[in-house]
Order: sequence, then C-alpha cells, then structure tokens
Amino acid sequence: MNLNIYMAGLVFSLVLTGVSVAATPVPDVCTAGPTVTAEEALQIFKGNISALREKVRPSQLPTVFVDPRKVTDYERAHIPGAVNLPIEEGLFTKASLWKTTSGGSKPVLFYCNGENCPRSHAACETAKSFGYKGKIYYFYTGMGPNGWPRINGPTVSGS
Repeated sequence: MNLNIYMAGLVFSLVLTGVSVAATPVPDVCTAGPTVTAEEALQIFKGNISALREKVRPSQLPTVFVDPRKVTDYERAHIPGAVNLPIEEGLFTKASLWKTTSGGSKPVLFYCNGENCPRSHAACETAKSFGYKGKIYYFYTGMGPNGWPRINGPTVSGS
C-alpha cells in the first residue's frame, strides 16, 4: 500500500516537473556573448570551410561549433565540423570544452534544436561559469525551423 502511494506521488511529481519545464521559455540571449542569427552563424561557418577541407581537428578551426544536443540528435544531422558535447549525458564539462577549444581560448558557437531547446543556452551560460576566455556566440534558433534549415545551411549525419 505504501509503495503504491509512493509511486503515485512520484508519477505526479514527474508530471508536474515536466509541465513546469515545458512551460519555461528558453531565453533568446546569453549573458556570455552575442546571440547570432542563422545568417551570421553561416558567415562564421564559412570562416571554417578551408580548415574543414583540410580535415583539421575541431580545436584547430577558427571557430569551434559545439552541439550540446543528445547523441541521437547529433547523429541525425549536425553542422559540419561541430563537436557533440551532450549536456544530458554528462559530456559537457570544463575539461571537454577546454580540450575542444584549445584551452578555452578559441571563439565558440553553441547551437541546439531551436527556440524551444534549452541546451545551447545552458552550454553558453555554463561556459561563462567555467571562466571561458574566448568569444562565445549563442545561436538561439540553431537547428530549428527558423535557424540553420531556413537558410539551407549544410549538414552532415553520423558521428
């Protein structure tokens, strides 16, 4: 009997939590750096093209694109050269960000699934809390319909 009451309370708590999280809007600004439009993100990406053709490591790109989405989202489609540091899987850490960005000094652009996805905002603010020294860009619309797909930005699949 007590187990049934506990389980009912747990389910109710999860439902309430889910509702409150879903109702929380994702900020369109990050205190760590400027919010960029899809067109601005594309211009930043174009600065990486010659290095991408040379197949350099992400830490050698002029601007590192960081995708904090789930691995399955990243594998489905991501911006070429982007590094997947999924927040939910615990892979977005100071050590992983520093390794990916030459010690936290390179310009970095965070993106996720679009306006309703909190991951890029969380990554942006977390990078600031880590003491990130490089320029931080927040691509709010990211892979959402008003972002990268709208401008036909290139994508690749796989890991």
